[in-house]
Amino acid sequence: MVLAAIRRTFETPRVRWLTGMEKELVEQQNVYGKQIDPDNYQELLHEAIRNEYNKSLILVSLAETEGQQVRQLAEKTGLDLHTISNCLVELEKGGLAELEGYDGEHPKFVRTAA
Repeated sequence: MVLAAIRRTFETPRVRWLTGMEKELVEQQNVYGKQIDPDNYQELLHEAIRNEYNKSLILVSLAETEGQQVRQLAEKTGLDLHTISNCLVELEKGGLAELEGYDGEHPKFVRTAA
């Protein structure tokens, strides 16, 4: 699961764009006439990779077993409940995951075909 999540992380448009634009972002000015500090760029890149990796872990988990609750995803991925909830919001907005229904009072999520 981890290897699949890592692979998916580095295939995301966000990470690919940031890594491809590093030289332009830190050595030249952006469209607003500002140059990005290399240390700030590294922090931004690491945060983007971490966020995309967390979402990838969730998507890989949902692909393996559909209809999982947040707590089940936490157990399977090792991520905390807050992180999973935030990632699911982003994944739902991006059309990559959706609410399947409820198991009692607990929502269950599935990966979409997108």
